[in-house]
Amino acid sequence: MALINLRAWWVFAGLLAIMAAVLLGVSAVAGSNSAKDDPEVADAALKTHDELLIKIAEEVPDFAGMYMSPDGGTLYVNVLEGSESTLQKEDVKDAINETFGMDAATRGYVTLVPKAYTISQLHGWYVRALPVLMTEEGVVMTDLDEKDSLIRV
Repeated sequence: MALINLRAWWVFAGLLAIMAAVLLGVSAVAGSNSAKDDPEVADAALKTHDELLIKIAEEVPDFAGMYMSPDGGTLYVNVLEGSESTLQKEDVKDAINETFGMDAATRGYVTLVPKAYTISQLHGWYVRALPVLMTEEGVVMTDLDEKDSLIRV
């Protein structure tokens, strides 16, 4: 009796694998067509989140990261302390929208939040420290935390 149940499970697992392969193949084909139509989307798909944030910083040097409120109604944009009064929100929104290829910064309310370091500074320190950190015993994860403007180990 157990042998029959085991065979049934393997048949079921095989069918699931085939269905997943078919669905992934269809979505990959559909995704490749849409990426060909929109080069910005294709470019963004090839970059990490940190790389996209660095791209925004190339347009807005005082940019320090961004994150959404839990309810999704407010986009908090971190900027270097002291620059929040001189930065134009529209310039920041334009750079975010251009980088992500959508109206990411115009869906809700945007609030500028002062931080001690820019995303470029944090990223530079993170890239230099990562090889050393990952050789230390007990270190299992690192993260460039743009929300709190620090590097987590």
